[in-house]
Amino acid sequence: MRGIPFAGRTLQWISKRQRERAGPISLLHSEIMIPDPSRPLPPDRRGPLGPTHELILFEPPIVTADVVVGREITDVSVGLGTYGMGGYGYFGLKLDEEWLVIAVGGAGDWIEIDGRMVEDHFAEENGRPKPWVYDDEDELRSHLRAKKVAGFEVTPRSLRIGLDNGSKIEIKEDAAARHPYPGNGEPRRFLPEDDLRRAVFLSPTDEIW
Repeated sequence: MRGIPFAGRTLQWISKRQRERAGPISLLHSEIMIPDPSRPLPPDRRGPLGPTHELILFEPPIVTADVVVGREITDVSVGLGTYGMGGYGYFGLKLDEEWLVIAVGGAGDWIEIDGRMVEDHFAEENGRPKPWVYDDEDELRSHLRAKKVAGFEVTPRSLRIGLDNGSKIEIKEDAAARHPYPGNGEPRRFLPEDDLRRAVFLSPTDEIW
């Protein structure tokens, strides 16, 4: 069956007009939900991609250096955060039984570690350096596991985590430090209302909604 002529082009045009009306959308997420382990959902209310427990609003305090410095990284993730049908791509460092989460959509495209971006899906075709995580290759876990947090600073527009081996995990304020968005070539910049401190938090779980 043939589709409606020009439907795709029309939808793209409508979407572009809607985006222009709405203005830029922040990729920093601060309204977070996590499952309540004391309130499991009955089987008939569990979807194939949904939570297994009731979700509750999670309002963690702003992270300060004293609660993370000295703690060991036991795991790393570039795929935290879900809305049921897909993921947000938050970055997370597991510290003991907690996760230090950077709740920025597609965070790997914002974070630089020792001069290399965590993710850059168009690095090769644009002649940019290979990122830590690329296609099925992941050099990041082995680089960060078993290291300890030696320093931590987060501001409304930047983040710096120092490790005991000298490595640095950074989000820089200057958008020129990151590759631009594919397609439109716009820089990945913070919006005036963004506050990165509200999007960096400790979570008791890696199931984040």
